[in-house]
This record gives sequence, C-alpha cells and structure tokens, in this order.
Amino acid sequence: MRIFIVLIVGLLAAGGGAGAVRGQGSVNLPDLGSSAEAIASPQEMRRFGRQMLGSFRQAGLLFDDPLLDEYIETLGFRLVAHANRPDHHFRFFLIRDRNVNAFAAPGGYIGTYAGLVMMTESEDELAAVIAHEIAHITQHHALRGYESASKASIPIMIGMLAALVAASQAGGAQAGEAAQAAIVSGMGLMQQLQINYTRSNEYEADRIGIQTLAQAGFDPLGMADVFGRMGRQARNYGLSPPEILRTHPFESTRIAEAKARAEEAARRSERITPPDPAGQRSLDNRFELFRERMRVLLAPAGENQLARYREQVARAPDDPFQRYGLALVLARQEAWREAEELAQALLQAHPDTLAFSLLLADIEGRTGREAEALARYQALDGRHPDRAAVLAPYAELLLRKGDAGQARIAARLLRPLIDRDTDHAQLYALVGRAYELAGEPIRAAEAHALSAAYNGRFEDSMVQFERLQRRDDLDYYQRARVEARITELTPIVLEVRRRGDRGTG
Repeated sequence: MRIFIVLIVGLLAAGGGAGAVRGQGSVNLPDLGSSAEAIASPQEMRRFGRQMLGSFRQAGLLFDDPLLDEYIETLGFRLVAHANRPDHHFRFFLIRDRNVNAFAAPGGYIGTYAGLVMMTESEDELAAVIAHEIAHITQHHALRGYESASKASIPIMIGMLAALVAASQAGGAQAGEAAQAAIVSGMGLMQQLQINYTRSNEYEADRIGIQTLAQAGFDPLGMADVFGRMGRQARNYGLSPPEILRTHPFESTRIAEAKARAEEAARRSERITPPDPAGQRSLDNRFELFRERMRVLLAPAGENQLARYREQVARAPDDPFQRYGLALVLARQEAWREAEELAQALLQAHPDTLAFSLLLADIEGRTGREAEALARYQALDGRHPDRAAVLAPYAELLLRKGDAGQARIAARLLRPLIDRDTDHAQLYALVGRAYELAGEPIRAAEAHALSAAYNGRFEDSMVQFERLQRRDDLDYYQRARVEARITELTPIVLEVRRRGDRGTG
C-alpha cells in the first residue's frame, strides 16, 4: 500500500505549491492580496501540516532519526535565514522512500525524499532543491493555487490522506478498494489544481531560490547542476522517469536560464561558507556523512549492504564516510567487535565528530557496558547541550533498567526539548515513560497523549486528553494545557470522524 501513500504526496504537491510544473501553458495568476490569505489562516495551514506529518509517521514514511532530522533542519533553516520571508513557519523532514522527489505543503512543511538525497552529489545540489521549495512557500504559490481552485481543497486532501493511511493498514483487496475510493473522491479537484499551478511559479521559485543559495553561502550553480542531472536521467529513463521528473520537468531552456542566473548571482556576491568552529576534525556538518547514514538506514532489514561497504572501504581505506557506513552496517548486524574498532578509529581521527561518538556510545550500551556508555553520553551532553541526537539515546539507556532515579534524570534532560513544542513523537514517548517510572502520572499521561497525536493517532490522543481532563487533581496550569490541546485537536478529530475514518485516529 505504500505506493498509494506516495501518490497522495504527489497530489499534495500538485495543489500545494510543491515545486511542480503542472500545466503546459501559462494561465493568469489571481492577485494574491488578502483574499488568498483568507482561504486558510496560518494556524489552519500549520494544523494541516502537522496532521499530514503525523499521518506520514503513522504510515512508517519518516526516518525519525535525530541525526538525520537535525541535519535537514539545519540545512533548511540556514537557507530560510537568507530567504525573502524568513518569518514564515517552516518544518523540514525526510521521507523514507527511494522516489526522487521533494515537495512543499501548506504551513511551510517541506518534505525531501531519501531518493533525492541519494541522487544529489553535493550539498549545494540538495540545498538548491530545498531553496526552490522554500521559494514556493514564501511566494504563496500554494495559496494562489488553492484560491483559484476551492476553499474545500485542504480538508479534501486531509480526508484523502487519512483514507490512504487507513488503507495502508488494511489487507488484500480491501486495501486497494479503500485507496482507490480515496483517490477518486478528490481527483477532480486535484486536476483543477494541476491546471492552476503554472510555469511562472516554477521560474519564480528558480530565480528566488538561486538568490537564496548565493546569500546562504552555497554555490548558486548547484541549481543548474541538479537540473542538468535530472535532465540526463530523463533521457536515460525513457518512458518511466523518476517521480521528480514528472512533477518538475526541467527543459533545456530552464536549465540554461538557471545557469545564467547562478553565474550572475555569483558575480554579485562572493560565496562565503560559514566556518566550521571545530576545523577539519568535525565532520558532522558534512553532506557525505548525512548521506551515508541515510543510505544505511534506508535499506530494508533483509538487505545485505556489507559486501558493498567492504568493497568501498578496500578501494578508499582513508575515506571516513565509507568507513562510517561500514561501521553502521556492522552494528545493525550486531558484529559488535569490528563495529567498535571502526568507531574508535574514526573517533581518534576526528575526535569532535558527534556522529562517531554516538555510534561508539550505542555500541557500548548494547554490549553490556552501560556505565561507559552513560559516561560518554553525559560528556557529550556537556559539549552539545539540548541536542536531541544526544539526549534521545541517552534517555533510552537511562530508562532501560526501570530505575526511578535514572528516570527522573531522563525526564529532566528531555524536558527542555519538548518545552519547545517539538513534534518529534519519539521524544514525547520517552518523556512519558520517564514520568511513569518517576511516579508522576499526570505528566506521563500528558506526554503519552501528545506522542499519540504526533504519531497520527489523533482520535486516540483526544480520548487520552479528555480522560486526563476529568481528573480532579490537575492544577490550574495542567488543566489549561490539557484544554488547549483539546481545542487544537478538536477540528482534526471532527474531520476524521465526519469521514468515518476512525481507524486513523
């Protein structure tokens, strides 16, 4: 059923300013103005984005890996800081799928497929695609498309997405019929949105994206490079191009114009890459490290990557990224001794690279050396405070033995992260477990209810909050938080119930 989930992402892209050229001709754009923004408030758009993200998570389409999440968010916000509207809300996430695509959805939610990351050959190319999607958000291309289609488009897409997630949990013919019904129910509106999404939007996103790239310190030629690579793939794929070539047709004229704009942008401003405060010792900000971690985690459980990585390391024994990939594969296969030797060697050569320290701590924790692992995590937290990539595995290890004292430590460590209102469901689940063990049932119930919401189980979350609301031992602040969450969830749950789709909630 994953194919149906991927299809709805394509439909969202068609209607929501997803970096997609749609019609073959140009149509007149409506004047943006207040009427477009009245279609949906920023709060409604963010609510839709959160619902979409929760549904993706429920369907198993997100990595939910703190290191990967941190990298793509850092890259995205580095670009946002130099965009023409940095005050917009943005959320960057990775989709666990080999399709080559990316999209921007209402509320500033920008999704990048793992297949796209694997296709790009540099951070400049990946940044170019994300800068293009950011421009769709800042230029309100989504709202223009919705205005010229229908105010009903957002709830229709929510309903379609919910039905597809429900279908993915069913089996056999029932799954196919449910998914087909969900698609057909909204196809007419989606086709209208496709017509209204124009080439002028794409060229505008190219132009603004190139400016953003240059101002953020990336090579503006990265956009022309990635377009050219996609064009070559189009010729090689024949009648079955990858997904991004169906949603982002890169004709030769567009590639030439992107190159000309990039060269002009490069002449106007020198490319300045932000310095790495740790010098060459830290590889954490390197695209190659991020890509190798994704490559390993993307592989299905039964896929054997070991031979490939051994061959790569034999060919380039000093390449830290291939050695890191090999160490990750060995750890996944529980070949602990060899994995640890590689991790220690990598850490010795690059002592400030967080990813290598985290790998070694994970190996220590899984091989009966909890005290060593805890000491390592504690030291890393001191050097990298309030980082989910450190605190999530640190808390998991603290909670492993069910000790109340260690649970209180875990709760104290995680609290600053969830106070930022993050939508990382894993962190809320950990906090909930920590409060349970620490003997704080109200806080535990609140965290578990939020974890359910961010996992896409909206109805379940509402039930948990309503149960919590009925308790007579809530203080004023706890009751206010619970009531606020119920208010936030109510429109989502009502929409799910209206469509008779309780299974997704």
